[in-house]
Amino acid sequence: MKNMNQPKISIKCHLLTFHTEGSPFDNGTNMIKTAKDFSKLATPHFDSHIQYTPRICTERFLNSSKYFKDYSNWLNNHPLKKQLKNYNQSWVKLGFQSWKALIIKKTLESPQLNHGDILFYHDSDIKKYPKYGLYIHEWKSTAIQILNKICCDVFAPAGNPLYKDVKAYAIRKHLKRYSQFKIGLWNGLIIIKKSKTSLKFFNEYLDLCGNKDIISPLPNPNPYPGHIWHSPDQAVFSIVANKWKENRDLPKNWAFIFRRR
Repeated sequence: MKNMNQPKISIKCHLLTFHTEGSPFDNGTNMIKTAKDFSKLATPHFDSHIQYTPRICTERFLNSSKYFKDYSNWLNNHPLKKQLKNYNQSWVKLGFQSWKALIIKKTLESPQLNHGDILFYHDSDIKKYPKYGLYIHEWKSTAIQILNKICCDVFAPAGNPLYKDVKAYAIRKHLKRYSQFKIGLWNGLIIIKKSKTSLKFFNEYLDLCGNKDIISPLPNPNPYPGHIWHSPDQAVFSIVANKWKENRDLPKNWAFIFRRR
């Protein structure tokens, strides 16, 4: 018989965002006002809103400055620079965007999140992408709906085929033959339920983001036809997810394109 006086455990949904402050604090653009505008829209609809900047991370997390380092000189002096194709300079100036793996892993490990709680990461530049500010009041309920529907603790929307924005070197290094035709992810939105599985996934994600040969645009010998560019942190996320699918640690038909009702 159930104890009717037993307190009900409430699953909380926490919003996670990141923004740069610009000089003299970091190598990014001053996004303070945009971050405040986004917070006004989003914070009321979540149980908490966790915000990080490079400055907060380097003060809070030991040896984390490498995740925000400017690798421009490293890239320009690379012995294989002739292989360099299109790339985003702003990504290079902020550690190839590896900060995303860091803040998700550290937030999942935080005692602020109980096992079973949901972490909702979303890019927050509503000035450049006004659509990020739409339907925010539905995000929490939609996150719960998605995780229940897919029966999985990690979700990101489907993106391009891997060959378009993941360099061939990384695909060949970590995935099976012909994997370039598999679907990648868009990691501007990531929904995670805190669990042993999700902690393991993001530990692996962060570890692989620490490998410059994988996260950076170089090396890139023999790129696939139709390759556009290497989207660093997103490319690594897609590699890890597809590797987990190959090992049957994620559902075979993951990732999903979730359509609003």
